[in-house]
Amino acid sequence: MAVVLLFLGVLFLIGKRWPWLLVAAAVLGAGMWQATARGWLDGPCSVETNYFCIRVREEEKRGQLVRVLVLDRLVHSYSSLTDPTHLVYGYERGYAAATAYQADQTGGDPSALFIGGGGYTFPRYTEAVFPESVVTVIEIDPWVTEVAHQTLGLPRDTQIATHNEDARVFLERTPDRGYDLVFGDAFNDFSVPYHLTTKEFNDRVHAWLAADGLYIVNVIDGGTGPFLRPYVHTMHQTFAYVYLAPTSESWRELAHNTFVVIGTDAPLDRDALRRIDAEDGTLDLVDYVLADDELIAWLAEVTPVTLTDRFAPVDQLLTAVFRGEAPGD
Repeated sequence: MAVVLLFLGVLFLIGKRWPWLLVAAAVLGAGMWQATARGWLDGPCSVETNYFCIRVREEEKRGQLVRVLVLDRLVHSYSSLTDPTHLVYGYERGYAAATAYQADQTGGDPSALFIGGGGYTFPRYTEAVFPESVVTVIEIDPWVTEVAHQTLGLPRDTQIATHNEDARVFLERTPDRGYDLVFGDAFNDFSVPYHLTTKEFNDRVHAWLAADGLYIVNVIDGGTGPFLRPYVHTMHQTFAYVYLAPTSESWRELAHNTFVVIGTDAPLDRDALRRIDAEDGTLDLVDYVLADDELIAWLAEVTPVTLTDRFAPVDQLLTAVFRGEAPGD
């Protein structure tokens, strides 16, 4: 592009330039045709939006062919077109256990609010397993929702209600109901919207929860938890009980690991949660939840920091994750 602009600038400086402009147009047209034919102009995105480079591909996962949604550089979801109950990610199976737990606690299909839609994998699961549940999704990018409709199995006549706006804006409204479950799935390892991590935001989530509701968030961080510790500490400022569930037994040694953080005003019944067996025989959510004294000791290893709208250095806290630094590096 720079060479083309420079060439055109030179042409406009010389006299009798129309013949040269025709030559330039012919050369440029031939060059564009050649670039198109060789695929040089093809971008990496299936769809490029105001927020994401969206790509969709197919892979086989856990014995089924699934559609893979990639937002920018991160695989965001795996979706089965034929079986909405097929969950690939371990944290999603943890979500399934928590949803079943809430169904037992409430005696009916639990209502669920999702912060971040992605591939709509777990909203589709919730709708399929709990058809009477009220399911609401807040997804900032309307194209993510459209791609889910077009290629990821989300039917047009779904009962899932979608709001394409920022979650902070949506939750500032006066709540029209109390949700049994609020799922936070808007974070990845490099890009974390800071305004969804603060005490003020947690207070707004709290306002939209039922009295015994669960706020469940997927967080990616390393074993030392430079971001995770402040995040969990901040959750403690809003919720009476906070639980942390690493999805790997060796989480303390890893540079990247997925954690499930749960905030609630009602203590978890660990025995009731343990009775909900994972259908595939893998460890259930309760097997990963840290004991209360273990979590307190882990948080006490560093000076506590509360994330607020005035102080939330999320990017700096995730520097080690960005560099891929394991504990001890």
